[in-house]
Amino acid sequence: AAVIFSPAGTVSTADRVATFNSLTANGISLSSYSENNLSITVGGSTFQGFAAFAPGDPRTTGFHYAASGNSSYVTIKLTDGGDFTALQFLLGNGQGSSLTNLRWQAYRNGDLVNSGLESGLTKGSTIGWTELTGFDELRVAAAASESSPGFGNHQAIAIDDLRVTLIPEPSSHLLLGLGALAIVALRRRN
Repeated sequence: AAVIFSPAGTVSTADRVATFNSLTANGISLSSYSENNLSITVGGSTFQGFAAFAPGDPRTTGFHYAASGNSSYVTIKLTDGGDFTALQFLLGNGQGSSLTNLRWQAYRNGDLVNSGLESGLTKGSTIGWTELTGFDELRVAAAASESSPGFGNHQAIAIDDLRVTLIPEPSSHLLLGLGALAIVALRRRN
């Protein structure tokens, strides 16, 4: 099954959250940032900064962005392994425009499982992705226009309030299964 994009939130119960609230100054390097076992890093062929706009910055208040540059993008993973079933964040744009063209790629075990180009998204909206069997990496980039080639192009993807739902650990599945068997056994006994 493929990872599905949603122009709305996809996380009903968050297992992990990254708020970036500890970042209080503009220009802090976040080229390899982690919070609550979520890894947020920047990749690309040019400038690889990931900076925080200060709370008073009128462009993207409270957002944290991958610096603009051809092919810059943000990668979201778990620092301790595992898979997402749902992932969402508040979308911003470091270039100050009100609309964003977003390119994304979702991976499982290093294999690309789905990708897309979403156009006309509004800055400040919550967007998300879901996949019940899980994915372990999401790459997101902002494109200057729908026709811009490459993965991100001269427009800075900005995010805030990252929330994820994880696939339960196998031991959790086992406990749920044992609990269900116990209930069935008790009903038969009665």
